[in-house]
Amino acid sequence: AQPAVAKAWLRLDLLNIGQVFPGSGQRGAGVVLQPSRTDYVANTKESLDVEVTKQWTLDDGSTPLDAAFRTPVTVRLWRFAVSDDLWNKYRSGDALTEQEKQELAQGRAAAEEFANAELNAANNWQRAFRYLSVQAAEGKRYIYFITEDAVPGFNTDLVQTLPTQDANGVWLVKADIKNRMVSQYELPKTGGSGTTPYMAG
Repeated sequence: AQPAVAKAWLRLDLLNIGQVFPGSGQRGAGVVLQPSRTDYVANTKESLDVEVTKQWTLDDGSTPLDAAFRTPVTVRLWRFAVSDDLWNKYRSGDALTEQEKQELAQGRAAAEEFANAELNAANNWQRAFRYLSVQAAEGKRYIYFITEDAVPGFNTDLVQTLPTQDANGVWLVKADIKNRMVSQYELPKTGGSGTTPYMAG
């Protein structure tokens, strides 16, 4: 007889360390911060990592923002389940039918917040959510995505990659967030073209 396959509880680590979802991602704002969660992942199942990185820039999107204007911000990890067939089409980037697009949109709107974390200078504005379960109910898999709480005075660009699998069978999703300080036009007292100072929110 074959020996029973051992199962393990794997911790969801929040460590230091594109499908495109634009916008600041305010969904879930006001939710009380939760500690790291655990999710049961049998060692016979696939797992997925989500790595999040952030940049702070002026409104041009390229000039680094002075550290004095950078403030801690919360990112949130969401998930929803879809069929194996739709998950495979989604992760491969294949063209989706209108019905499939609608199913993804509805799943995203009803997604559960699975975890959250603060990005700050101490963790170099980076976090990783690891050992996430890919398998949901029988015949279904999870899609994970990141949002960021709105940062007053900044526009937010968020680009998230589709899942890719490494040689060990681990899936990886990367979310890159850029916060661009909003410029504010100011008329000069003596007339003329004016200036465009950068204002903190």
